[in-house]
Amino acid sequence: MKKYLAGLLLLGACETQPTKVFESSKPLIPKAVVYELSISEKTVLLDSRSVFLFNLSHMPGAINLSWDEFTDSGAKTKGRLVKDLYHSARRLARLGVGPESSIVVIGEGRDGKGEEGRLAWTLRYLGVTDVHFASKDYFDQTKWIHVKAAEIALPSIPSWKPKLNKAIIVEKEEIQRLRLAGPNTSAKSLVVDVRDSQEFLKSLPSVVNPNIRVINIEWKEFIDEKGRPNIEVARKLRGVNIGNEMRVVVIGETGVESGLVVEALLALGFSNAAHFPGGMRELSGSK
Repeated sequence: MKKYLAGLLLLGACETQPTKVFESSKPLIPKAVVYELSISEKTVLLDSRSVFLFNLSHMPGAINLSWDEFTDSGAKTKGRLVKDLYHSARRLARLGVGPESSIVVIGEGRDGKGEEGRLAWTLRYLGVTDVHFASKDYFDQTKWIHVKAAEIALPSIPSWKPKLNKAIIVEKEEIQRLRLAGPNTSAKSLVVDVRDSQEFLKSLPSVVNPNIRVINIEWKEFIDEKGRPNIEVARKLRGVNIGNEMRVVVIGETGVESGLVVEALLALGFSNAAHFPGGMRELSGSK
């Protein structure tokens, strides 16, 4: 692996079990109490699933939107955001989505790859604050509709300027600082590798920085069977002295699943969580 990975990962493990809990648009609370989503006629529903699945059936009024519409298609690896984020904001404005919108992103949950969470993270990064995600299984699908005719779209809104939430993104410079971290860093930062355990063990670098605390929790453990943030993860992280304010750097394989994990952590009260959107593939130089 390239120099950005050297010394980053320290073998560790943390196993979690799924549980049935839900969260709402209420403010983050330290004890990670979560509530059911509140969906009203003002809620914008974004469906991150494939066009094929969306056309089979979807929530009435939902808009089909993919996370990778906001990524650089010319990059060697997926995950990196486009450089022209103003264009992304204009695209959202045409769909009727703005910084003040209340949004729920629908996806495949554990059966997918974290697409709904990555899209939710992208919107939050652009400055949309009231955004949540859930699996299709959270909803009563007997009320879903099939695409047989053109649906009424949301009215477009004026173009808006992205207000980037840089606290939830990790750049390579931060990775480099972690690689060179001194002995007083362990209490301040945590790296969470959200790949499966086999991938995690297979790609450990030869040089380990003992000053950085690293744990491996697969991304699926951060959500329950309804695709909502899993409160058990919060309990177990706090059980090993991971506080709400600690810097939590999340790294996944492609930067998709890690986006979902950041959204889950923020919902569970870990206010200083962020991820590297290019994922391990970009860090290692693989495709």
